[in-house]
Amino acid sequence: MDNDLLKTIESIGFRPKESQVYLALLELGTGTVSQIAKTAELKRPVTYIILENLIGQGYATQVPGGKINRYQAIDPSAILIRQKTNLKNFSEMLPLLQTLHNKGKQRPKIHYVETKEGIEDIYESLNYAKEAFYVSSYKKLHEHFPKKVEEWMKDYGKGIYNVDAKHIIPDDPEELKFGKTYAESGQKVRILPKQKNFDTDIVLTENKFSVSSLEEEPFLVLIESEKLAKSLKPLFEIIWEASREI
Repeated sequence: MDNDLLKTIESIGFRPKESQVYLALLELGTGTVSQIAKTAELKRPVTYIILENLIGQGYATQVPGGKINRYQAIDPSAILIRQKTNLKNFSEMLPLLQTLHNKGKQRPKIHYVETKEGIEDIYESLNYAKEAFYVSSYKKLHEHFPKKVEEWMKDYGKGIYNVDAKHIIPDDPEELKFGKTYAESGQKVRILPKQKNFDTDIVLTENKFSVSSLEEEPFLVLIESEKLAKSLKPLFEIIWEASREI
């Protein structure tokens, strides 16, 4: 079967097997379940179920009369008219849908992630914020995500991330090594006095707040809320002012 035609049919909402059966009906004109199954390259029981679905959606009909049931597709132009009508209706409802969407934005979205891949993906997305506070143990981060930490450091040095970031690290010799590397790439880094051990990574951006546990089994909680971020920012500013430069 023509893959381009199948993809075109799928693009208007048909499932892959529905596209195969509909295209088979167009090629045959009319056909029995066995003929349609052979043309669509599907098993007969599957074809029968899909035919029932297409009839229910108005994309196919059963040919009246005859001892053996035969089926045919509706004219493709009828589908085009339906799609245009659906698009017109959607366009008319768009202002209301956008209003509902904007209301939903005001509600905090909370994500819980415990896979390393998922945590890495969220960290990566946070690097593309406009501004951010990082209260982190880069030593602990490096233990769990060694390749990623090195990659982030290189990318900061290359200027890939344009985030206006402030990094606050524990007062520890190993942490200081990581801090100096970030500072050399143009990042703002300060040390939190008297804080030697830090098993948590905290990030605050203009609209997100994340907390990660960096103990044996890391996990991360991310809250998406511009209001929460704004209310927490003064607290992070106080911590920044209380920290000392490297």
